[in-house]
Amino acid sequence: MPHTDLVGMEIFLNWQTLLFSLGIFVLTYFLRLTVQFFWRTWRASRLYNDFVLHVLPIVLGGAVALFAKKFPWPDALVPSASARLFYGIFLGMTCGLVYGRVRAALTGSNNKTLEPTDVVPPEV
Repeated sequence: MPHTDLVGMEIFLNWQTLLFSLGIFVLTYFLRLTVQFFWRTWRASRLYNDFVLHVLPIVLGGAVALFAKKFPWPDALVPSASARLFYGIFLGMTCGLVYGRVRAALTGSNNKTLEPTDVVPPEV
């Protein structure tokens, strides 16, 4: 498929994007498990929980995009390292956002139900 035939979002709606995103997820997952296995007090670190866990997929996506030249990239990305870099960063950011939303849904941190005392003040 020539570069001129790619229209709009078709560059992201293909099997390469799915495979690349799954790769970022797997790499992030194993790195996270490794860190959490050796660092027993990771739960207390705001830097790790609020920064590293969100930035790690972005960094991994960019790094893989720069160094994995043999990956079956969409045709428009093959000749340009900067296009692959931005593609990897975007997919890493997307993976991080999806992971954060799924994690919040599973842990119930955003699913708090309102109690009557949350809306109406108690009678005196």
